[in-house]
Amino acid sequence: MTTLLTIAPFLLIGIVIMNGFAAGVVAILYHWRGNANVSQRALFGSVVAGLASGTLLLGPFLSEGLIGAGGAGVGAFVIGFMFAAGLIVSLPGAFLMSRKIGDTRRVDTSTFD
Repeated sequence: MTTLLTIAPFLLIGIVIMNGFAAGVVAILYHWRGNANVSQRALFGSVVAGLASGTLLLGPFLSEGLIGAGGAGVGAFVIGFMFAAGLIVSLPGAFLMSRKIGDTRRVDTSTFD
């Protein structure tokens, strides 16, 4: 129980960061490619956030020490799990941002110049 209470704040902070990252990707995608619909932008933002969380572990698993210890299969499983977890965790932020800036309102592009 103590371990869960210790890890919980870090998990919550990570979830907030992943949602913010996915929302940022959605906003950039909306500005860059305005013809995508709400669901496409949200899914793309979540996939990018999932890839970001999965690739954080790619470097250590490609190093010689960790591949020899657990094997490539374990590394692929852990990276795939982190990708899936990042994708699922970041979906709410991506959908909220995609709906907020959705098809009803256009962004004034001169703001970004």
